[in-house]
Amino acid sequence: MNLQLETLTIQGIPTLTISPEGAKACPVIFFVSGYGGTKESALSLGYRLAQRGFVVISFDAWLHGERYHPRLDHAADPEHGGIYPPEVGLDTGFAFFEVIQRCLADVKTLLAYYADDPRLDLERCGVTGLSMGGYASFLIFANLPQMQAAVPMIGIPSFARRWKDLLDESAYSNPAWAAAIAEHAEETRRRTAFIEQIDP
Repeated sequence: MNLQLETLTIQGIPTLTISPEGAKACPVIFFVSGYGGTKESALSLGYRLAQRGFVVISFDAWLHGERYHPRLDHAADPEHGGIYPPEVGLDTGFAFFEVIQRCLADVKTLLAYYADDPRLDLERCGVTGLSMGGYASFLIFANLPQMQAAVPMIGIPSFARRWKDLLDESAYSNPAWAAAIAEHAEETRRRTAFIEQIDP
């Protein structure tokens, strides 16, 4: 079987699509990479799925790949909005959830773009991904009726619980960390509310 690989930038979203040659009304799988990954992370799995008749659409998440921004690697820096001690990783954790929320918006944009593409059956969609992509899979599946299946890998659906656990683990681990987190109680409440709002 011959496969086709296509790269496009769709409304600012860099995409990589793998499809069977001559595809018509094929089911679609959206792939979301792990934190720090790129759309090319889908190549191995996408190759195998396309051989089985799926069209696989992978994209560079916000801050990732062709959309790279230093905040991805330096979220704890104050110039990128960091407020917590760098050692606890909470600023990176919050950026993680912000990226996930943007993944849902990106998939909505891609569904609209491909609405009239005869290669795709957008009533038969699925979503998968690893780590950050696993978390994003839960969010996308819970919010888009086109998604008939989700295979989240190394992710959990309880976003708010995970965030609160991270806050507690950091505070209980080190009194200095607890004091630093307490200094930013209002911003922590705002961040917690954001994560609760998107919790699938």
